[in-house]
Amino acid sequence: MKILVLKRFLPAPLNAVLAFLSAILLVLAFPGFEFWFLAWFALAPLFYAVEREKESRIKSLFVGWIFGTCFFFGSCWWLTFAPITYAGFPSLLAYFLLFCASAAVGFFPAIFAAMFSILLKRFGSYAILSAPFLWTAIEFLRFWTTGNNWNAIAYSQAFETFFVQWASIGGIYLVGFILISFNALFACYLITKSKNAGYLSACLPFLFVTVSLYTSTNQSYQIEKEKQAFVVAVQPNVPMNGLNYRKYQQLRQKHIELAENALQKVQRTTNNEQSTIVIFPESPMNFMYSEDTEFQEFVRAFASKNNVQALFNAAEPDAENKKYYNSAVMVDATGEKIAQYDKIYLVPFGE
Repeated sequence: MKILVLKRFLPAPLNAVLAFLSAILLVLAFPGFEFWFLAWFALAPLFYAVEREKESRIKSLFVGWIFGTCFFFGSCWWLTFAPITYAGFPSLLAYFLLFCASAAVGFFPAIFAAMFSILLKRFGSYAILSAPFLWTAIEFLRFWTTGNNWNAIAYSQAFETFFVQWASIGGIYLVGFILISFNALFACYLITKSKNAGYLSACLPFLFVTVSLYTSTNQSYQIEKEKQAFVVAVQPNVPMNGLNYRKYQQLRQKHIELAENALQKVQRTTNNEQSTIVIFPESPMNFMYSEDTEFQEFVRAFASKNNVQALFNAAEPDAENKKYYNSAVMVDATGEKIAQYDKIYLVPFGE
């Protein structure tokens, strides 16, 4: 009885294998493996598997979940490095936690597959051409729901400037839409054996390359020649808890000491002919610039004394919502603020 119940929900073994194959192909397309070209057809097995399971939304959902879980587990393996190396987690525990996170995020491709199967059942195999629209919408949903969009399919083309230049027009979502369009046309041809789909699959790459060549040759980016600047980055070890005011002052001074020691080496090399930027990378120090006049004077004194620009993290006020941004603030060599970037979305559970 239990086996019969499971059969009502679980996809056919072949379709599960097809979903797993798509996940492996897409993992290999991402930086680290560098087989970027695989992303242009990696999802065809997944689309084929969903088409085979289109009579059941639940089975299609599981097909998408298998793909999503395997893909995120395979492409986010590096997340285990910090807990294993710095927190002393056993490797087995770290990878188990990664699996749990991957299984949770895997529900986004699962939602895509379930919705995709509904369209395929309602409109037939040609509804596979709806995949680019659905996939892009689900990636956008994942971004808005979780606060990050790690491993959106467009990132597989990160180091291929010829293709990724489309991001200047429509961001990663346009690049992803184009990638999924190729996957959908390829899958449509395999499923329907239609000559029209075959012609489109053959012609679309040439059209895309032609347009890419046109846009790349007609975009002229004028890069102003500026003197090179030296960058000094300083980040002392800062405890995550037990940071009282006295320790805060000591650690803040430690930032300055380390920076000035590095600046002495730089100045011996450059004879003060090149500008220098000192970066205090994001840390638990929780600097506040706009509302802390004492810290403003502290930064101004450091920048003026050493004739450097300084870039540091700060909690800057959001007056409209009466909260604080996780911001980056930059001051010039006179200590005056010249730039500020406010992070719009915080990393869940991390900020």
